[in-house]
Amino acid sequence: MKITMIETGALTLPQKTDILRIWNEEYPVPLMLADLSALEAYLAGLQQRRHFLVTDETEAVKGWLFLFERDAAQWFAIILDHTLQGQGWGSILLNTAKSKVPELNGWVSDKAGNLKQDGAEYTSPLGFYIKNGFVVDAVTRLETPVISAVKIYWNSAMENGIIKATPADYAALTAVWEASVRATHDFLDPADIDYFKPLVLNEFLGAMEHLVYLKADDGNIAGFAGVLDHKIEMLFLHPDSRGKGIGKQLLDYAVHTLQANTVDVNEQNGQAVGFYQHVGFKVVSRSETDGMGKPYPLLHMQRSVH
Repeated sequence: MKITMIETGALTLPQKTDILRIWNEEYPVPLMLADLSALEAYLAGLQQRRHFLVTDETEAVKGWLFLFERDAAQWFAIILDHTLQGQGWGSILLNTAKSKVPELNGWVSDKAGNLKQDGAEYTSPLGFYIKNGFVVDAVTRLETPVISAVKIYWNSAMENGIIKATPADYAALTAVWEASVRATHDFLDPADIDYFKPLVLNEFLGAMEHLVYLKADDGNIAGFAGVLDHKIEMLFLHPDSRGKGIGKQLLDYAVHTLQANTVDVNEQNGQAVGFYQHVGFKVVSRSETDGMGKPYPLLHMQRSVH
């Protein structure tokens, strides 16, 4: 069988007919569409649609991935005819989409017991997506009368191992923050660490415009960075991950991808001051207290933007 992949902004009637057939054969019964008009109504409600089709030698559609925008984010859906499943075409379609957009979001049914039109059990593709670099958003679910699904996401930063944090990560990030501060900020009063800890967990992390992290080989979080208004507000490493290039990788991402160019550093933390100076940050001013008014002087540092 000769297989071809094409991209199109609009579907022809025969292509829609093929997609409707695959949809109703491969998705669980509750998700089946009554007719072609139901498929067209579904598509009409989506913005900025782009279709990627896998076709055979007769130009019949055997696989379909489409991109669309929702709430200023890039979403996708994908479906393959059973004759192409297990042959790598799903990964090819996903990799094609990844080359076109910087992020992908989707819903995946992760519950057992759903049946398809032919009576066979629908197998959740969640493992397939994880294998292809997607991460499960453990706190976001879609629950409707016809589907129970978990949200998955991918973004281009993850190709370098960098992962976009979600609220489900906040407790682990706070633990990294605490371990880092206790190991490196020996000038802090332990009572102040206890004071800041719930603020980090409940306020500071959620306030970040960008919050990303890297994992260690054991799967635990090695370090994380938070950026707000082009300012590095957070960059902390677990003590076990120091000296391994994790901080430099996070800083490079913050500077070159997120366009961060300022940072405040505790004056007593000479190691951190030297770290930022080494990559081009310079002290432009100084404050006697930190942002919470506590007696820990801050150096306000800035990096030249070329």
